Amino acid sequence: MEARTRLGLEGDGRNPYYRGDIYAGGQIGQNDLYYSVSGFYRYSTGARDPGYAMNRGGQVKGNLLWDYGDGTIMLYGKYLDDRNAFNEFLPAQNFDNPKLATGISRYDSLLIPSASHSFVENANGRVKNWDGSNLVHSTSKVAGFKIDHDFGGGWTFNNIFKYSVNKAHYNTSALTFVVPITDGFANILLNANASGTYTYNNHNTGALLAQVQNVGGVRTVTTNNLPNQQVLSNGIVTQTAFNFNPDVTEVMDQFGVSKKFDRGSITLGGFYSSARISQSGGGSGFGISTIENQPSMIDITLTTADGTVKQITDAAGFAGIGQRFLGNPFKAKQQQISIFGGFDYELTDKFIAEGALRYEHIRNSGSNTVQVANPLSNDPTYGGLDGNANTLYDNYASTYMTPYQYRFNLDFISFSGALTYELDNRNSIYARYSQGKKAPDVGFYLTYDTVAELDNLKPIPQKIQQIEAGYKYRGDRLRVVATPFYSKLSNVGTSQFGTRADGSTYVPPVLLSTTTTYGLELEADVDVVSTLNLRTALTLQNSKSKDFAIYVFGAPGEADDTISAVPNGDADNAAKIMATTTLRFTPSEKFTTFLTWRHLGKRAANRYNAFYLPAYNEVDFGATLHVGENFTLGVNVNNLMNETGILSFAPAGTVLGALDRQALTHASIAANPNQLFSVLENQPRSYFLTAGVKF
Repeated sequence: MEARTRLGLEGDGRNPYYRGDIYAGGQIGQNDLYYSVSGFYRYSTGARDPGYAMNRGGQVKGNLLWDYGDGTIMLYGKYLDDRNAFNEFLPAQNFDNPKLATGISRYDSLLIPSASHSFVENANGRVKNWDGSNLVHSTSKVAGFKIDHDFGGGWTFNNIFKYSVNKAHYNTSALTFVVPITDGFANILLNANASGTYTYNNHNTGALLAQVQNVGGVRTVTTNNLPNQQVLSNGIVTQTAFNFNPDVTEVMDQFGVSKKFDRGSITLGGFYSSARISQSGGGSGFGISTIENQPSMIDITLTTADGTVKQITDAAGFAGIGQRFLGNPFKAKQQQISIFGGFDYELTDKFIAEGALRYEHIRNSGSNTVQVANPLSNDPTYGGLDGNANTLYDNYASTYMTPYQYRFNLDFISFSGALTYELDNRNSIYARYSQGKKAPDVGFYLTYDTVAELDNLKPIPQKIQQIEAGYKYRGDRLRVVATPFYSKLSNVGTSQFGTRADGSTYVPPVLLSTTTTYGLELEADVDVVSTLNLRTALTLQNSKSKDFAIYVFGAPGEADDTISAVPNGDADNAAKIMATTTLRFTPSEKFTTFLTWRHLGKRAANRYNAFYLPAYNEVDFGATLHVGENFTLGVNVNNLMNETGILSFAPAGTVLGALDRQALTHASIAANPNQLFSVLENQPRSYFLTAGVKF
């Protein structure tokens, strides 16, 4: 039995981290039965403290193995109950060298407050509760078995079966962007389009933050006490109370029969899976908050010309209760049947041939439910869900159209072949060609929300082609692998969200493009001396995007959407240089220490190549000390030098514009090079101490 405790400080020593692991296993009596049981529990605030835990939960898993001589049978299972959140974007400036906006720290969190409140997902839905501190609550139940049997004479059989039920319930932030308080789309989501005076108060203190006069859609800020206005004049942070509930139940089984010969082997097998996927969500509200660490929600009221005061936001600071923004429900079923075979054969003592062939049959069916605006919402006497015409936050709950049904089948073949030649017992070379197809993911099928799309838009699988060659050297102290490669991905789909005047969303048909990459992968492992090892991996590549296009959304709704071709160029977020090097020092069996350096080269921010995310480095340090036979101490420092790296970005402008990073162009940057945009940074430095004990 083993137990391990891991204590840490994330956010460069600011926020606590706790984790405990336990393991037990071994033989059961004198029988041929063996067991293994393990589990963990974790609690942490995260690198950027939002005011509540970012991670809390754990899992238990185990297996029971019977070794009956000619093979083994293993039963296994897992139960996961975990809650996690993810950091959102922070405002930044300077496309040449992105830095956080003045007054914003990499340790700040703009995540939504816990803001517990009631909501409905649609006009006829039952009342639910949303609370940001509940995070993404994920549960997973997995059970299965694995059989390995040796018939003798080189014949073997294996079978792996798995049944899983995976669910997630999102209570998290979404669309957390800094925009002007006058942003048109944000005000559509707030249902704040009527003429009058809008008053904005701090939800926690009641202090007056701003007033805006709206006359016929022209908004004028008359009072501004909002914090951190050096970031953006009249700026606030948009906050979506994200309610998203995917549910996946899946059965998978794979079996294979193999025969080993004197000069090779052959394998034949099959695979089957059946998955049922459903999703419900949306309706839990949209609001705005202050630009500051652990922001406060902002309460909004409207005073009309006759002096009537209307509540735009509810008691927690949210509007749009019951509007299905980012939450259209769907149901889907996918069945996959595969037959595969492979072989390896020694043509000579030094020349080996390998090959594999796989046939796939995939059935997809499902239904997408489309929301429509509540026809009563435009009636000024309509009181919404609570019957009060002056509480506008629940007057716009949506209704639904009849689900759009779809059913499609896909059939395709993938294959691979390779030749390996051993020059001598240390050197070998090989070449491989692979060609395959990959079925569209669920996101493709969610675009079916009109009859025309069902009639004319057919699923097209991705086509994957790859050529690689390799050289391997295996010496006593040095091991080297060099692999030049070329790959081509065709029919790569990209989805975008459009928005209607009522704030509901739609997904236009997926646009397809091609990505080609050629490069070289190098791996080396050298024992410098008996106590010092150096291992490195380097990727040099050039990845290009071709025939890419985007939707250009005009006024709300589908009527004036157009498609714009994007010039061929560098593929987005594909670094030309990636490297990892680890130096490990082991002066004795009881002590080891290491340094790992990682480099991620500059990457095109989008397919317009509007600007490039800069290269950055990280260094990790670790050491382990064995105190006696049963006690171990370890220390780790991740991102030792506290380097800052940009992982992704979102454009400036409006909430809707921030969702579409592919729309940013050289021209829009040249027109306003100092514009605000948003970035997602790497994790700051963190410290961990681990203690383990064996009983």
